[in-house]
Amino acid sequence: MPIFVRLQHDKVGHTSASHGYYAHTVSTGEVGIAQLAESIQNNTTFKRGEVYGLLKELVDEVRQQLLNGKVVYLEGIGRLQLTIESRGVDDPRDFNVQHDIRRVKCRFRADSKKTPTGKFVHTLAEQAEVRDYRGV
Repeated sequence: MPIFVRLQHDKVGHTSASHGYYAHTVSTGEVGIAQLAESIQNNTTFKRGEVYGLLKELVDEVRQQLLNGKVVYLEGIGRLQLTIESRGVDDPRDFNVQHDIRRVKCRFRADSKKTPTGKFVHTLAEQAEVRDYRGV
């Protein structure tokens, strides 16, 4: 199934070189762990419950490893790492973790590989077909 795009007017920061309309992807829904388990069951000898339990355990283990300060690499998917947002201080002695850390975030960097032409392609998007949503 293709990835659909539609044009949306960008109202921020127009220059004489910009046209103001840009392609944005159109979501065709959301898939959760239960649906993934069902689909994996159809392609393997594992039962849906086994796959579901394994995926839930994977989520728990990824979270634990992130909380231990690790970068979690899921081959073919990407890397997950906890990062922070903080306030700036003029003097390092004025920095206070409790006061100056704004929030903890999870950063995702998609796995990619270099093509023969020297470009990097995200492995999950490697064979993506893109179509105009207006034609649907």
